[in-house]
Amino acid sequence: MNVNKVMLMGRLTADVELQHTQNNMAVVRFTIAVNRPKQKDRDSVSDFIECVAFDKKAEFIAKYFAKGSPMILFGSIRTGSYTDKEGNKRKTWTVFTSEVQFAWNAKRSQNDSRSFEESETDSSRYKSDTQKNENDGYFDNMTNIEEDFPF
Repeated sequence: MNVNKVMLMGRLTADVELQHTQNNMAVVRFTIAVNRPKQKDRDSVSDFIECVAFDKKAEFIAKYFAKGSPMILFGSIRTGSYTDKEGNKRKTWTVFTSEVQFAWNAKRSQNDSRSFEESETDSSRYKSDTQKNENDGYFDNMTNIEEDFPF
């Protein structure tokens, strides 16, 4: 049995730029900073993980997330390789995003407690009742994620 499933919770390192493929599919490439658990007598360390999202997930990320935004994402790791300008072979690791959620802490107001997740086979959308006319149909039901997190 083979499993390739990734769950990350971190912050965007830069604003994302929505681009389109030749077939007009939306694409965003972004980096998420994920803190490692702090070790005794050491400074905290972060990993910077390259990610990509397509289609509706890409449009959603570009519209609702900015540099520093906390997010939770699920996906799978894909590897690749290329040869750099000096002729050295390099490897790449990219998380292909399959689900995205807001990751706000409990100090944010209830109106900001929205979430969105969309898998490749499930295109269900969630919308806060207090913002039905403000977010272009991305949300259909109230989802309170504050209760799901221990912080």
